[in-house]
Amino acid sequence: MRTLLLLLVSASALAAQDPSAVWSVQEWRPGVHASVVRDGVPWAQYATSLIVVGDDGVLVVDTRDTPRAALDLLAHVRRITDRPVRWVVNTHWHWDHMGGNQVFADSFPDVEIVAHAETARRIREDGAARFAEETQRLEARVERLERWQAQGRTDDGQVLADDDRAQITAVLARDRKRIQDLSAVRIVPPTLEVTEAWSPPGWPELRVLHPGPAHTDGDLVVLVTDQGVGAIGDLIEHGLPWFGDGTVRGTAQALARIDALDPTPLLLPGHGPIPTDHALRRGQRAFLDAVDAALRAPDGSWRSLEEARAALDADAHRGAFPDISDAAWAEWVDSVLEQRRGEG
Repeated sequence: MRTLLLLLVSASALAAQDPSAVWSVQEWRPGVHASVVRDGVPWAQYATSLIVVGDDGVLVVDTRDTPRAALDLLAHVRRITDRPVRWVVNTHWHWDHMGGNQVFADSFPDVEIVAHAETARRIREDGAARFAEETQRLEARVERLERWQAQGRTDDGQVLADDDRAQITAVLARDRKRIQDLSAVRIVPPTLEVTEAWSPPGWPELRVLHPGPAHTDGDLVVLVTDQGVGAIGDLIEHGLPWFGDGTVRGTAQALARIDALDPTPLLLPGHGPIPTDHALRRGQRAFLDAVDAALRAPDGSWRSLEEARAALDADAHRGAFPDISDAAWAEWVDSVLEQRRGEG
C-alpha cells in the first residue's frame, strides 16, 4: 500500500526502541570514536556524535536527541576510557544534536558545554519549542494511526491488510516511546560561548572553528588536527541537507572555507556514515556552486527559476546525495534553486 509505504519508510519503527539498536560507536582513529547509525536505520532521523580522548579528558561532539540516547553514548565513553568528559561541543542548536546535554552536565559537574554564541542564544530561546514541535508532530501521527487502526482503513479509504496493521502497531510503539523520551529532555544551554575559534586548554591539536553562518547562524566545525579528522555538523549530510534555519549561499561559502584548510581533514557529517574520502563534502559543495552558476546570467544578472532549471544539470551531481528517491530529489533541487534566488 503506497500511503503506508511512504509513512513507514521514514518511521524506523523497530530502530528507536533501544538506542543501541540505532547507533554503533566505532574507532575511527586512535583516540577518536564516531557514533553513527546502524545499517538499515534512516540517516536523516538520528545525528552522529564524535568522542575524542585527550590526555586530560574527553571531548564529545553533539549529545544526540534525548537523555536516553545520551546515556547510551555516555556508556560508550566509559567503555573507551575512565577519563572524565571535560568538554561537550554543540555544533549547532537543533534538537537532535543537543537533547542529551543534561546527561553530561549531570554526570560531570565541571563539564564545559561549548557552542557558538548564536547557538547558545537559540538553545536558550528556542530549544524547548523545537522539542515541543517534534512531540506535537509525533502525537499527531499517533492520533492518525490509531484512527486508521480503529476504522480499518486510511482516511482516503484504503483498506488495511494484516501486514499494514502490523506495521502500524510497530510505528505506534516506536512513536509512543519516542514521545516519552522527548518528555524527559531538560534544556541545558552551553556554558562556554565562542565566536571564531577555540581549543581546549593544553590541547592545541583540537580546534573548534566557526566557518560562518551556514546551516544555522552558529555552526561549529571540530578538527582533530593530529589525526586528520573531525566533525562538520549538518553542513554536510548523507542525503539532502536542510536549509530552513540557514542559507544556501552561506553553506557554500562555509564549505569553501573548510576546503581551504591545509590539509583538509576528513569530516564526519551530521547525519550519515563515517567518510573514507572527501567525495561527499566536495560533491555537495560542487552542487551548491552549480546552483549559483545556473542562477546567474553571463552579465551577472539573475535568471528566472525556469531559466535556471534549464541551465542546471542537477543529475550530474546526484551521486553526492545518496539514497534519495527521484521525486524527493526533484523537489529538493527546486527548493534549493528557489531559496538561493530569494537570498539574492
